[in-house]
Amino acid sequence: MSAAQYRAGTERNVIQWYERDLEFSLNGQFTEEMKRQIQEMNRQINATEGPSIALDYNPLVDDFTLAEVAKRTSIQRLYLAGTRITDAGLRELAPLVNLHELSLINTPITDAGLKNLQSLTALEKLYVHGTQVTPEGIEELVKAIPQLDVAQ
Repeated sequence: MSAAQYRAGTERNVIQWYERDLEFSLNGQFTEEMKRQIQEMNRQINATEGPSIALDYNPLVDDFTLAEVAKRTSIQRLYLAGTRITDAGLRELAPLVNLHELSLINTPITDAGLKNLQSLTALEKLYVHGTQVTPEGIEELVKAIPQLDVAQ
């Protein structure tokens, strides 16, 4: 199986999973626009070119998406502002050892989620505007990652 075939198969599986999940939660009101957004999100995730993935303000991005993103271990910058990710979902980012910049702006992340980032020792910049993160949570994370600059 070629890399292109694998990516196409992975994209189909993710799209099917989202379609089932959304159709159930939306009582069958799954629109063509939602399908387009899922395909665009998967295109971005599966794009292995470049060190950045920007999924900002996509209402379909959640913890399952993070598991897919974390398979791209060369990612250096990840933008997740305004998404449905949770504290628990941040555990999925552990394989991203090259991650230097992470945006969690306007997400429901708390101090508990920051604890899940402590293994990301290459992290240099973290954006947490509009989250439930406290100064104490930031202080604890910076102890684990001393070079980290947190924008609140």
